[in-house]
Amino acid sequence: MTVGMLGHPSVGDPAAPLAPEEKDPPPHAVHDQLERLLASPLFQRSKRCTPFLRFIVLESLKGRAAELKERRIGMDVFQRDPAYDTSADPIVRTTAIEVRKRLAQYYQDVAREQEIRIELVAGHYAPQFRLPNAASLGGGIESEPAVLQVPLTLATEPVQSSKPHPRRFRLVWISVIVVAVAVLGSIFAMSSRPDPIDVFWRPLWNSADPITVVIGDALDGVFSDAPPMAENARETRVGFVDSIVQAEVAGILEAHRKRYDIRLAGSTTLADLRRAPAVLVGALNNVWTMRFQDQLHFAIRTDGNQMCIEDRQKPDAARWVSDLRTPYLKRNVDYGVIARFLDPKSQQQVLMLAGMGGGATRAAGEFVTQFRHLKALAERAPSDWGRKNLEVVIAVDLVNGNIAPPRIVATYFW
Repeated sequence: MTVGMLGHPSVGDPAAPLAPEEKDPPPHAVHDQLERLLASPLFQRSKRCTPFLRFIVLESLKGRAAELKERRIGMDVFQRDPAYDTSADPIVRTTAIEVRKRLAQYYQDVAREQEIRIELVAGHYAPQFRLPNAASLGGGIESEPAVLQVPLTLATEPVQSSKPHPRRFRLVWISVIVVAVAVLGSIFAMSSRPDPIDVFWRPLWNSADPITVVIGDALDGVFSDAPPMAENARETRVGFVDSIVQAEVAGILEAHRKRYDIRLAGSTTLADLRRAPAVLVGALNNVWTMRFQDQLHFAIRTDGNQMCIEDRQKPDAARWVSDLRTPYLKRNVDYGVIARFLDPKSQQQVLMLAGMGGGATRAAGEFVTQFRHLKALAERAPSDWGRKNLEVVIAVDLVNGNIAPPRIVATYFW
């Protein structure tokens, strides 16, 4: 007598781990093999496959393989909203297919036959770890189910039929209904919660006109009233950091099918800014940032050898200061201002991303384009924050000029 599928996970559940191998490689060896894989050309430059593979392997080594489900991977690896539509956004499934293909290509090299194998079986998100000489796991969800052989003597034993007790049957169904109602309630609560990215950007997205992205350019003369320098004379002087932030802003606009134009600050006029909402990138190198910030609660100022962000309504209150005499690579922290407001001069919505240094400007671009940072802002904002003007002061720790994730140090809504 045979019993099919006994002790095996459901093939229909991609998150369910397969049965463990008899001899599993030690965790430290798996970790070393993971780093070897990620350093290979197949993974080294992939912005999706690398974090995906690292996440599922480390989670499995921590004993959390059963928690590797599509929605969780989408949230933790790709910063998706907890209530995002996995059928409309299959990034986890498509990345898993790509990772599986790259793993197969990696292990095709005969020189790697003696390496520990990390495999991602079709239909599962939990990786499998095998010693070099272990038998292949084989196929994916299309393979025949495993069969457990049961001793024939068991077949001769009488089978006792019993009917479930009516009361117990009712209790089981009541428990099922209670759990189902709780799950549906959680799903409804998550789906009805507004997306902080949409709430933050909606004032700019409401315009039918293309959003103007204005990036800073040369520092010389940006405060003068001279005519704007010709575009082709300035375009080679755009800062690297501002270009990165411009690319991040363009990426989120394209993802939400919003049109945009990119201009340099020195060749942009007030008439241009009156036509559509604007995103201003940069501080001292962006003339429009410095002019528009005069109306803001928090503003960037220079004072001799210091640059600071001050509270204009409380000039004697705490300020966030940077000493300009200290080389940037030796600074431990940088500060920036993110402001979204209706500008009275242009009568348009303006989003300002300005750092005292390049690290904070780059962190400001990261802040306004990633779900986790805007979620943190939503948690401390008033309920109607999407309709208010707002300012956020961020701090970012520096290590040899490299930035850590930004953190909120002050907010203001009006």
